[in-house]
Amino acid sequence: LAALRLLEGVSLLCTSLESPQAVAGCIERLLRRRRLPPCVSGRLEAAFVCLSESDDLPGVPAPRPLSAEHGGRGEAWLVQLAESLQPSAGDEARAAKAKAAIEAAVARVFPGVKLDYYGSSVNGFATHASDIDCVLQLGPEYVQLPEKPPPTTTAEASPAGSSGGGATTSEQQRQRLAAAAAAQVLADALAATQELQELKLRVVEVITEARVPLLKLESAEGVAIDVSFSNILPLHNSRLLRCYAELDEQVQQLGRLVKWWAKQRQVNDAHDGTLSGYGHILLVIHYLQHIGLVPNLQDKRPIPAEERGALGVEELVDGLHDVWFLDPALPAAEPHLAAWLENAPDSATLLGLLAGFFRYFAYEFPWHSHAVSI
Repeated sequence: LAALRLLEGVSLLCTSLESPQAVAGCIERLLRRRRLPPCVSGRLEAAFVCLSESDDLPGVPAPRPLSAEHGGRGEAWLVQLAESLQPSAGDEARAAKAKAAIEAAVARVFPGVKLDYYGSSVNGFATHASDIDCVLQLGPEYVQLPEKPPPTTTAEASPAGSSGGGATTSEQQRQRLAAAAAAQVLADALAATQELQELKLRVVEVITEARVPLLKLESAEGVAIDVSFSNILPLHNSRLLRCYAELDEQVQQLGRLVKWWAKQRQVNDAHDGTLSGYGHILLVIHYLQHIGLVPNLQDKRPIPAEERGALGVEELVDGLHDVWFLDPALPAAEPHLAAWLENAPDSATLLGLLAGFFRYFAYEFPWHSHAVSI
């Protein structure tokens, strides 16, 4: 691992100082000596393929056109598979019953508190295996907290593998403690109150020490429900993804196929060090932006500052996160999407998009020097 980090650091530094072709030549000579551990060689091979200008590298498949159909058979099968991954009427009925149960429980324990949904159940990329994610916006009247909570660090408050560092502010810590207390209150009420027991919501786990405290439930129909508290940023993220999903049916189809692939390969769990379903959808949108099939809805530069308020939500969540994006559903957004509509590829097939997605992240994206962003 130390050798890998060192060589990646050298590659990144040299790429910024020298021409990419010079760096590619150096990496090629290293690889030809075959003295590096496999994990190091694999990462350096990816950097070499990305930096090299050659279109004829051994083991690297030639790019497929976006309109590739493979005789029509592969395309028809992929479309059918993508459609089969959508929630069925039975799945939607079970989800509706689960939502009714959690809403009844919240109304009983926290009267007047708003319950909002986010995640795959509402962002346009739901599958038949999607769970329900919801958030309660709690006021201070529901949870009693000490006036001066003990200081802690983000690392102490976060589960293993979560990001973050440095000391949290007192207000952030108070919000986390309030969320943890609310999760325990709701869990205890579901277990001890006869009226709530009739809702048949089983408490699976109460996670109070995480950066975002969570209550994990399961409905009588077997639907998983994750309840968080006063965590509104995911609501804006889900709205953004839904806008992308509604731009083109192929966006939803490709997203479901990639999520299904990740689940089959068991690389869809952030707790195991892989990407979550949300992370895989970000990869899909980034790739589709790269090829021009979807626009960058968060790009403010072409839009005059005085017009942005009418085209999206101008606010900073938690005083930090800019959640503005161009909402394509607004009539005023149409002129700003005209250039994208004129240049977007109109003959792309699902087969061509899926093959392009995997080739892009396997051989084209510069992992050694960039991070995926949308």
